[in-house]
Amino acid sequence: MTRPLRATIKPLLALFALLMAYPSQAKVKWLQTEYDFGTWHEAQGKRTGIARFVNTGPDTVAIASVRPSCGCTGADWYQDPVAPGDTAWVSFTYDPTHRPGRFEKTVKVYTAPGRQLQVINIRGTVVGTPETLQRDYPVEMGGLRMAGLEYDFGATPQGTPRHGYLAGYNQASDTIRPTVSLAKGPLDARIAAHGVAPGEPFTVGFFLTTRELSPGAHSWPVRLHCGGKTLNLTVSADIEAVRPALDSAQMARAPRVAVPSAPVEIPAPKGGRTRFRFQVRNDGLSPLHLARVYSRAEAVRVDKAPRTLKPGKGGEVEGSIDLSAVDGPAYGFVVEIITDDPLQPVAKVRVLGRTGR
Repeated sequence: MTRPLRATIKPLLALFALLMAYPSQAKVKWLQTEYDFGTWHEAQGKRTGIARFVNTGPDTVAIASVRPSCGCTGADWYQDPVAPGDTAWVSFTYDPTHRPGRFEKTVKVYTAPGRQLQVINIRGTVVGTPETLQRDYPVEMGGLRMAGLEYDFGATPQGTPRHGYLAGYNQASDTIRPTVSLAKGPLDARIAAHGVAPGEPFTVGFFLTTRELSPGAHSWPVRLHCGGKTLNLTVSADIEAVRPALDSAQMARAPRVAVPSAPVEIPAPKGGRTRFRFQVRNDGLSPLHLARVYSRAEAVRVDKAPRTLKPGKGGEVEGSIDLSAVDGPAYGFVVEIITDDPLQPVAKVRVLGRTGR
């Protein structure tokens, strides 16, 4: 709430005088410390709750400050000193815009004198609009929606465990009970919730043990089951060999991979396939070894790449793109280069173009 300047300064001066006059703790009794907004639709907009307290002490008290736990929650409060026996309030407003699912937040209220803290716990469930759900959870299978079908751990040192997740959402009117299945191996997948209520999010958690994995690209299929249907998920990782630590002299003489920093743009295609090429260089003082050059995209094939580059020398990477496997008028893929550069073991080059459709 916007207040005139004079109306704002007056209670602040009163609060300052109160802090100086009473060094002891404020004595208040809160009538509410929990607030449940219930379930409402995102399109209905913001919702506001209120919590009150009574001044049970012999001295005047005041609300010194109010701090919501996130920017999604706004707050307002009673600005004037509270006489013994009187009641004051704190209001809190939750903004559901682009925030579907269940939420739990806190509002910290400090009263004076003594800067006494009270935490107000607020919760609720937001039913997202179709537009928000399509943006945040574009993959749909019946009443279940997912943020995607792939999870990539990225570059992972051999022997280092990793964990991550894909987010999901229940858009059905009933509780759903999704499960996962996968082959026994270094990857485990779990869904913590036994049941997901309508309008609530959930996560499919992934846990990767890399101790026995060889260096290079790895991927694992994971099946997500719900309501008699199945979604096929893919989890991937690039396992990097653990190299011995280098001293400053060795680091100064190490190989250095250099690739184009700007995307490689492909000219208009001729036929069902189009080709790309770019230069990779060794700007270091020792030979650079390229262990693998590849793309995760099925439409991309790397046909030619150097294996070793002498200091100061370069080589050409060439490949092709199967345009029949590309949806839409434009595409963008990443070519990854795994090397023994200690500072950049995985270099990436982005390839952009248009299909002509």
